[in-house]
Amino acid sequence: MALRIELHYLPSIEYIGVLLKANQPVLLEAHEHYVKQTYRNRCQILTANKLESLTVPVHNTGKPTSKDIRIDYSLAWPNTHWRTVASAYGKSPFFEFYADSLQPIFYAQHATLWELNKAMLQWSLRCLSAKVDLQETTDFEPIGSSPADLRNHIHPRQASRYYTPVSYGQVFNPTQPFAPNLSVLDLIFCVGGKQAKQIAEQSVRFPFV
Repeated sequence: MALRIELHYLPSIEYIGVLLKANQPVLLEAHEHYVKQTYRNRCQILTANKLESLTVPVHNTGKPTSKDIRIDYSLAWPNTHWRTVASAYGKSPFFEFYADSLQPIFYAQHATLWELNKAMLQWSLRCLSAKVDLQETTDFEPIGSSPADLRNHIHPRQASRYYTPVSYGQVFNPTQPFAPNLSVLDLIFCVGGKQAKQIAEQSVRFPFV
């Protein structure tokens, strides 16, 4: 049974942990109608003063599928996102090790959100040295069509279903309390790929593994 889930932008630790624990092919949902105000076009990181949401602006007219949502480059969001990431994590233990491979993805001028999100997901999995069988859906099936259907289960307005915090040293601790379930970017820059993979797996309790 393949796990079915939507693509997220610089996905959360919960999302990555689910993929790592699935032990089955992962079908990335390409044929849904795009859903606003979700992790599809945003992520959360920790800055010196607060939790910061990074949002990719998109053109969303009509009823396009997720694969067809085009990115809005009328705003210089790649500069904003990269500068925010660099400011937040420039002093983290592993920033210099991973930054050179991440920065070009922000500036690659991907035409669609699908292309950007897939590139970010693949980068994340490479940093973790994780092998996940990523595939693309060929059609749309109703939500909840199988026990392994996780579409819309990981959502900024819902409590985490699978995630239990496993703390690690973050850049601004101990001046701030531990911030759970941020973008996996936070975990990778703070502890490095090998330990990040272990923490992501430990953070997730998955009902059908």
